[in-house]
Amino acid sequence: MNHQHITTWLDSREPGPWTAEELEAVRQASGCHECRRAWEAAQAARALLQARSSVEAGPPAHFAAALMGSIEFPPPLAVRLWRANAPFLYAAAACLALLAVLELREEIAIRTREYSEAAIDAVSLAVVHDFAMGANDDDAINN
Repeated sequence: MNHQHITTWLDSREPGPWTAEELEAVRQASGCHECRRAWEAAQAARALLQARSSVEAGPPAHFAAALMGSIEFPPPLAVRLWRANAPFLYAAAACLALLAVLELREEIAIRTREYSEAAIDAVSLAVVHDFAMGANDDDAINN
């Protein structure tokens, strides 16, 4: 390795400890001003990298909170099912309520009819009885 290639070699070299061959090539090229400046820059960069590698770098304190706040989590399964089926459940409840009202109305009509028929039948029987017995006054009904 000659001094003409030391700058290219330093630029393409991966960081790490220097081998004896590499140090010898650098000493041989130290007579060239440009190579010496490249060597000093490489040494400074190596020192900075070693200093920075011991420092632990992590995300800022608010980063995790901001990241989690920006993520939209889907609602739980029960909530999603309720939202999807709520209109159908409301419609079914309304139908049941309507059927209950109609059934109650029909039951009231049947009971009213039975009561009025029973009342008419009792009066009719009393009138027929009085007529058959020959009593024409209303007192006979109560007797």
